[in-house]
Amino acid sequence: MIDANGYPQNVLVIGGGSEIAAAIVALLAENGLERLALAGPREESMAAVRDQIGPVVSTKLFELDLAEPERAGPVIDDAAAWMGTLDCTIVAAAILGDQTRDEVSPERVAVSLTINTVGPAAALTAVANRVESQGFGEIIVLSSVAGEVVRRRNYLYGAGKLGLDGFALGLAERLRPRASLLVVRPGFVRSRMTAHLDPAPLATTPERVAKDTLAALFAGRTIAWSPGILRWVMMVFRHLPRGLSRRIPF
Repeated sequence: MIDANGYPQNVLVIGGGSEIAAAIVALLAENGLERLALAGPREESMAAVRDQIGPVVSTKLFELDLAEPERAGPVIDDAAAWMGTLDCTIVAAAILGDQTRDEVSPERVAVSLTINTVGPAAALTAVANRVESQGFGEIIVLSSVAGEVVRRRNYLYGAGKLGLDGFALGLAERLRPRASLLVVRPGFVRSRMTAHLDPAPLATTPERVAKDTLAALFAGRTIAWSPGILRWVMMVFRHLPRGLSRRIPF
C-alpha cells in the first residue's frame, strides 16, 4: 500500500538494472519501502541493485526481456502476486544501441524499437490493468529528452523514446483520476549506458534525476524534466527551423 505520507511500500522496476531506477528506489528505501521486485534480462545488473539497496528491503528478481513483449504480462502478474499490490511501478527498460551500426540493419532497428517502445508499452498495459483493478497506484516512465526532437545522430533511440513518451501520456489520461502516471524526460545522464559518449550540455546524474522524479511525483505532475531548465531549452529548440536546429551540436 501507499502510506499516509505518499510513499509506496511495494515497488516494481521494469528494467531492474537501471541506474536511474536504482537511485529512485534508494530514496524510497529511506521512507518505508518494504518489497522490491526487479524485472529485467540480466541477473547480474539486478543483483547489483539489490545489493546496493541492502537487506532493509525484501527484494526478488524476475527474468524479463522486453524483446519478447508477450512475456511482460505473466511476469508482472507474478511480481504483483509476490508483493500483494503494485503501489509504484518504474518503467526504465531501454537500450541505447549503436546508431551507425544499427541504422542499416532492419533486424537491429526492429530490436531497438521493440525494447524501447513496444515492450515497455506492453508492460505498461499489464501494469495499468492491474492498477485499475486495485483502484490505486503510481507509475513512473523514464523517457528522454531525445524523444522531444529526434536528431540525426541518435534518431533510432530518439524515435523509440518518442513513441514511448506519447503512449505513456495517453495512458496517463486513461488512468486519471484513479492512478497517477509520471513521464520523466532526463537530458544526458552520466551512467554506464553513456560512459562511452562525450557528455552533452546540461548533463546530469542518476541521483539528480531521482530527486527530480520524486519531487514531481509528490507534486502530482504528469511530466518532469531533469534538469528542469531543459523544459525551456526544448521549448525553444522545437520551434527552430530544421535547417538551423541540425547545426546545433547537441
